Order: sequence, then C-alpha cells, then structure tokens
Amino acid sequence: MFLQPSRLDSTAPPRVLVVVIDDVAQADVDELLPALPNLAALAAQSMVCRRAYSHPVCGVTRYTLQTGEWGRRRGIIHDVGSPAGGLPTEAVTMAEAAGTFPGARRILVGKWHCGGEVLTGPLGRGYDSWRAGTYLNLRDDPRGSVNYTDWFRLDDGAGAQSAEYATKAQALAVIEAWNAGVEAGVPLLALLCLNAPHGPLHTPPPFALPPGYQVGPGTRGKFEAMLGSVDVVLGLLAANLLELDGALVVVSSDNGTSDNNLPSGYPMGRSKGTTYERGVRVPLLVRRPGGAGAGEDQALRSLSDVWSTVAAHLGSSAPAPADSLDLLAPAGHDYVISEAMVGGEHKRAVVRSDLWKLLGDDGREEFYDLGADPGELTPVPASSLGVIADELRELLEHG
Repeated sequence: MFLQPSRLDSTAPPRVLVVVIDDVAQADVDELLPALPNLAALAAQSMVCRRAYSHPVCGVTRYTLQTGEWGRRRGIIHDVGSPAGGLPTEAVTMAEAAGTFPGARRILVGKWHCGGEVLTGPLGRGYDSWRAGTYLNLRDDPRGSVNYTDWFRLDDGAGAQSAEYATKAQALAVIEAWNAGVEAGVPLLALLCLNAPHGPLHTPPPFALPPGYQVGPGTRGKFEAMLGSVDVVLGLLAANLLELDGALVVVSSDNGTSDNNLPSGYPMGRSKGTTYERGVRVPLLVRRPGGAGAGEDQALRSLSDVWSTVAAHLGSSAPAPADSLDLLAPAGHDYVISEAMVGGEHKRAVVRSDLWKLLGDDGREEFYDLGADPGELTPVPASSLGVIADELRELLEHG
C-alpha cells in the first residue's frame, strides 16, 4: 500500500504535499498503471479525478497551478517561464495564500518555470525555501543544465552544477525539508515539482527503477522507464515522509504526452501542445488524511482547483480565485477552458462542458460529443448542434 492508514492525530497542524510530474497524460497512467505499483496504491486510497484538465503546455499550466487562475484572466496564455515573464504581482500564489495561516512553512522542490529572478524564482512569491531547484527544463535552463546528471541546481538562492541524478536529488530534498517541518511542529505546504519524465529522454540508472525493470524499445520505452522512476519516488515518499498519513496529498501533471513519447501507432499532432484529450486531460489524485473518501470522481476539474483545495486545508483566509474550486467539494465546474500560444504564434484553445467539447485552434472549429466519442474520432458538424454550438462559442470567447 502507499500508506498504512493509522489513527490520525487531530491536534497535528495541517500539512499538504503536492506532487507535479511533467508531460504525463491521463491516458499514459491508464495504459501503464500495472507497472506503477506505488501510483496504483496511492490511487486506491485517493479521489481519482477522471476529468481533470491542464493547459496545453507547461508554463501556462504552472501559472494556473500557482495562482488558481486560468491564464486568460490576465492575458497570460504565453509561456511565463522566462525572466522576462513571471507571475503578475496582482495574482496571489498558493504559497502566499498559505502564508495567511500562522506559522505555515512553504517549500518548493524542483522545477519552477514561472519566471522571475533565476536564482530566487519562487522565493519571491511566498515560498520560504526552494531546494534542488531547476529554473526551467533540464535541457534549456539558462544557467547551464544539460541533462539529469549535469544540471544547475538551485538551493535557496545559491546555485551550483550538480552530477547527482536530478530525480533522486529532488526526492531526497523534499524528504529532508518535510521532515524538518514535521519535527518543528508547523503547518506545511510542500510542492515537489519533478522534472521527470520530461526530456532529455534517457534510461534512468538502476537505483532509480523498480527492481527487475526491463526498459522497452525506443523513445516510448525510455519515457515509460522515466515514469517508473517517478513511481520509485512515490514509494520513497511513502516510506520516509513523517506523518504523511495525516496530510492531504495531491498528485498531477502539467500537460499531456509529448509527440516524441507516444505509444506506437498513436496519431501525431493530438498530444502535448494541442487541446485534444491526450494533450490536456491529466491525472489528478487527491488523497485525504487517512485515505478517507477514496473512489472515482467524474466532476469536471481544472488544475486551478489545487489552489483552493490547498488553501482550504491550511485554513487560509485568502479569497479564492473565481476559476478555483475546492476539489473536496462535491460540485465541479460547469465548463473548463484550456488554452495557450504554442510555438509563439499558434493559439490552441478549447472549452469542455459535461458532454461537449469545442476546439477553437487558430480559428478552426471542431466539435466533439465526448459522451459518445471519447477518442475524438469524429467531429460533429456545427450545423447539427444548433444552440449548443453557439453556447460553446460564447464560453470559449468570453468564459
């Protein structure tokens, strides 16, 4: 099991662990879950959100995750990861919201990708500590990161080149920071933002893989192995984080599968960077303290909802953004919007309601009945939809 349920300490301060993995669609989890025993065990103890949506690319999703807002609210549908980008000062990050709870310690480990100063990143937006940090992806970090064993590591404003395997370093860093907070007896918010399994694709070292793991062929095989290393991290967290059973645990991904990492035979151009389901429908697990209330959730969810869920659990007094709903409340969204500028010039936008979906990419329209056609194989002519088409267009334009 991910954790052995225990008698919860009702006097313990609230604690939240959020784990964000990179470039993993819900479809990847569905296809590979038997080979991911720690993720499977966590899912068995969690509310599994089957209809959760990110944005098409990393930077816009991470803006939404941090602020609880869809990027369109402040015109942010471009990448915010560069020093010239960054989070608007008017937006309140989940760490800043957590800071309204007396004594809360706020930790970010791993990838930031939300702009600002390269050495300090999240430290200027409410986080007390940033460990084993990467400013961007490991292959395009501005300070010289090359890959998972040659990367520029950031720790609380100081940086140095590191040869330690990045996934392991990030796991150990969150364990150390979390346990120090538990021993101090303070409320905790810890975000572990793993670079894995984002490229550079590679075969992880044996210590980072499940025992006896056999790496499959091609780029998909390496991707699956890197996702296996994420599963090993989840096992390490379950075994080593103090009093984790009494914490709220959230696990998700920033967007769907990259074209390079798709299963054999899967059509190109319908994954990361697009608003098809494999590009924006992502895993979202919410484990309540003690594992209560596990089961599948079919409400419409957005990664913006993590903000309100964290704030509510920590007793924050900060007002919730309009796009952010508490995941532990029964009602989800009436609709969700996902959009981004991809490649600097191509707008990818979608609105999803309970059954219907409108893709409005670069002015091109495609309507899908996801109840009857979850694989988005056959677009429905707008002329046959009548008022439904008009309502979806209105939401995509002004929602």
